Amino acid sequence: MTPNEARRTGNQTGFGSPANKALAVAGLMLAIGLPGLAITRAWSMPSLSDSAAVLMVTATPFLVLLWVAWVEKRPLASIGIRRLTWSTVAYGVAGVVVNVAISGVIGHLFGPETQTAAMTRLLSGPGWIVVAVVTSGAMLTEIAFRGYAIERISELAGCNLWFGAIVQLVFTTALFIESRGLSHGMIWLIDDIVFNWLYIRRRDTNACLIAHAIPNFVASTLVATGLAS
Repeated sequence: MTPNEARRTGNQTGFGSPANKALAVAGLMLAIGLPGLAITRAWSMPSLSDSAAVLMVTATPFLVLLWVAWVEKRPLASIGIRRLTWSTVAYGVAGVVVNVAISGVIGHLFGPETQTAAMTRLLSGPGWIVVAVVTSGAMLTEIAFRGYAIERISELAGCNLWFGAIVQLVFTTALFIESRGLSHGMIWLIDDIVFNWLYIRRRDTNACLIAHAIPNFVASTLVATGLAS
């Protein structure tokens, strides 16, 4: 399916009704609001336990998929999830290289990332949990924070995808600077600009998933096995 086909089958089908707009608003609260509470829980929900926060973050992308398919009753192409092709893989692998390069350069310029108390506890826990949570973070970002958020914000505003991308960029960058510090926020900012461009160019969440999940999986595995810190 081409990006134009995804646009026809996903974004323009019966979205204008008040009921569909209400579902999109509720979906955005699920996609961004739920994990946002978990990420900022030091001040937003201080009584929230580590396990509950992890569950909120890891469950969100799957809940978003169910929301699109079962509640909105729209194709997953409406959030960029479409048939895997060789070009998807090629763009994803190229994105891996860019992602790693950005992290290295920003880390050198702004210093090591600030780890919250919750993240420190997570990294000191069982290795398989570290790998699962960090890798699922890529799914959260690409399915909920990028594919769903960009598409639905743009639809609600009646604007092109770059409007949704800018709104998403400002919100999520502020979220990560507040919760993880300047270095992580700057990595997120530059990564998000590049990945948003890739998403808008391809309308392909799978390519973004490949580019994001592979570095996350490798880095978390190295940390879990003690080969990196």
